[in-house]
Amino acid sequence: MSEQRLLFDGGKLQGPVIVVKVFQLDGQVQIEICAPAGAAVRPSRSRVLTSAKPPPDQNPPLKFVNAWRDGHAGVPFCATTARDLYEAYRAWCRLSGVAHICTQAMFGRVVGAELRRGGAPPSRRVRFQAWSAKAVAAGDWRVEPTRQQGIVHLVCPHHTGAESSPDLMRFQKALHALSRKAAGVRVG
Repeated sequence: MSEQRLLFDGGKLQGPVIVVKVFQLDGQVQIEICAPAGAAVRPSRSRVLTSAKPPPDQNPPLKFVNAWRDGHAGVPFCATTARDLYEAYRAWCRLSGVAHICTQAMFGRVVGAELRRGGAPPSRRVRFQAWSAKAVAAGDWRVEPTRQQGIVHLVCPHHTGAESSPDLMRFQKALHALSRKAAGVRVG
């Protein structure tokens, strides 16, 4: 039986569902549910659960962004792809003992908002040169970087994205070391 996962933000549910995860984002309680594909899951948005905004030390994505900005996340604070930054976040969570890792979509919203608050341009889809995820995981820097397209988080106000490929590859090398460290593999 196939399943669908969706976020439910209040109201009543109709149909069989399983609560997968409950977490806070921007002061809102978010509930990730799992239901059989095609089930009549109709959230009523008449009631939204809210609570006080969690402090940064209880918000792992925000805590990671602050550590990344301050140079304490194990990867350089430079332009990077959304995929690579999320992988760095996951490795950082494993090393930091964070039990619940948020989804990439949630993480992207937090990162985008924090970077814009710091004066960075909005994240955007651009073409760039970088190694594949497989090459990064293996640490195989001999393969030629490929031309790719994806969402890139820019950290400097003057960046447009086109000139970011060297930063992206520098980030990928650091990501490889961080991922190996998080997996318990001796680095260097």
